Amino acid sequence: MAMYRHVLFASDLSKAGDAIGQKAKEIAEVNWAKISLVHVFTPFEPGYASELGGFSEALPVPDPSLEKLALTELEQQAQRLLLPDATCHLGIGSPKREIVRIAQENEVDLIVIGGHGLHGLEYILGSTADGVLHRTVCDVLTVRVEG
Repeated sequence: MAMYRHVLFASDLSKAGDAIGQKAKEIAEVNWAKISLVHVFTPFEPGYASELGGFSEALPVPDPSLEKLALTELEQQAQRLLLPDATCHLGIGSPKREIVRIAQENEVDLIVIGGHGLHGLEYILGSTADGVLHRTVCDVLTVRVEG
């Protein structure tokens, strides 16, 4: 019996993300599981405003052409990972919240996400991986990312 039925790879679209995606792919293959990819498009920098709470109405409206570019890059990452049948999801807003929302909506039982040392505002607010871990009910695998 397979341990996981649906694996979600949370991608930041970086080249380092390919190694994390490869780990997610291997886990999905061993478990004969479905695999999906998600990238959360954050239309503001540095991306922490929604985490501070209270003024999400003031956030800028995402540029549809940038959203399309992000989804295209995610689909290209799926192709590089040789995952032509993977479903690609694009969330908009807080990565912590959107990854968890998409995982719940798609009955994901494992989220694979990159993790690295905390610095700056991330140190104060917590990493995306940590935020996902504390918000979801499914398993979370954090793959160490150098840098």
